[in-house]
Amino acid sequence: MTTDFTTPELPALPAPVAGELAAMLDRWSGALISRSRLVDDLLDLRLACAGRPAVQARVDRALSDLPGQNLVAREWAVAVVVDVAGLYALAEVTSV
Repeated sequence: MTTDFTTPELPALPAPVAGELAAMLDRWSGALISRSRLVDDLLDLRLACAGRPAVQARVDRALSDLPGQNLVAREWAVAVVVDVAGLYALAEVTSV
């Protein structure tokens, strides 16, 4: 049985951040994600968001609130990506 996961609509972001988010979503193909994979992805995302303290704080909160012991629901991880993308876009608008 194959489940089709839709990719959320994300705001226009700078290439490094957009690329990191797209790569993460591509790697997350099932309903569950390895917790270690997710930690690695979130740390990479944190690095891509350097210079945006509010965005990095959201990633830090996700890392500290990571559910599960071995696996994390893709739905939870995608919600984090959507939050990060929205915060990054907001930071872009307010810094202009």
